[in-house]
Amino acid sequence: MEMLHMTEDDPSTSFAGKPLQNYPVPILFMALADTTFSDGNVRVWRLVSTSLSLYCKIRYISYSTNVTRLLLLYDYYYYYYYYYYYYYYYYYYYYYYYYYYYYYYYYYYYYYYYYYYYFYYYYYYYYYYYYYYYYYYYYYYYYYYYY
Repeated sequence: MEMLHMTEDDPSTSFAGKPLQNYPVPILFMALADTTFSDGNVRVWRLVSTSLSLYCKIRYISYSTNVTRLLLLYDYYYYYYYYYYYYYYYYYYYYYYYYYYYYYYYYYYYYYYYYYYYFYYYYYYYYYYYYYYYYYYYYYYYYYYYY
């Protein structure tokens, strides 16, 4: 997990020299999204979140009439819903991955058990072979003694 540092050098965490705490909540949702997901999705989601947050920043700065204010409100709910949907999808994927990992672990345990059984069988066979060799040696000794 990557941590989000509020610095002015990172364009995804600041705008016009001000940290993102001074901007509306959807921008923070987009900026903080990469701290929620794993490293595999961080770079893709950071690209998406940066572009969407930049769009929200432009809308936030440019609104001067009630029409754009309503559009900004629409953007807020739309992106909040999108973020919630993506989070739910990620949670579902994580659950599926956990289930698959559990299945793989069960399969690995079964394979290990089979391998242990095979090893035991091989050991038994080796023991039998050793016994046969001992018997042969005994027979040879007996034959030698008899001879």
